[in-house]
Amino acid sequence: MISTENIAIIAISLDTVWVILAAVLVFMMNAGFGMLEAGLCRAKNTVNIFAKNIVIFAIASLSFWLVGFGLMFGDGNSFMGTTGWMLSGEDNSPEVGEYYYGDYSALGWAALPLYAKVFFQLMFVAASAHIVSGAVSERIKFFSFIAFCIVLVSIIYPIVGHWARSEEHTSELQSH
Repeated sequence: MISTENIAIIAISLDTVWVILAAVLVFMMNAGFGMLEAGLCRAKNTVNIFAKNIVIFAIASLSFWLVGFGLMFGDGNSFMGTTGWMLSGEDNSPEVGEYYYGDYSALGWAALPLYAKVFFQLMFVAASAHIVSGAVSERIKFFSFIAFCIVLVSIIYPIVGHWARSEEHTSELQSH
């Protein structure tokens, strides 16, 4: 006989596998964005485009880990999260609801390990930078674009994401 606790562990495991699989599919979108971008640009820039996409992902990963995840999902105020920098916040995931305690209450509903949540969100942050890369391809200098990507993935995307996911901000909007 399988106990309720074992069923919960199996459910969390299957949910985690599904989220990781979905994140890998989003990661593969970045390769598709690179191919599209290379197809729309002059052939002489193809190597530069793919190198830029690899650098974008590396910078997005570092920036989102250092600052972005805390701004997006850390507890704070209605404007931005102020805790959880570098994933240093307290977290007892995969506990949910009233049993969850930690610095990422915006994610307290998801019964997943913290690193699965981070990996999933990171893939979308990186995809947003790759989309912008295609829009400005052959129109911007490399280091200018890298500087923009750092601002996008560590400040702009996380703060807007915090507005969409924080209870304080959504309840403030609903009261007006």
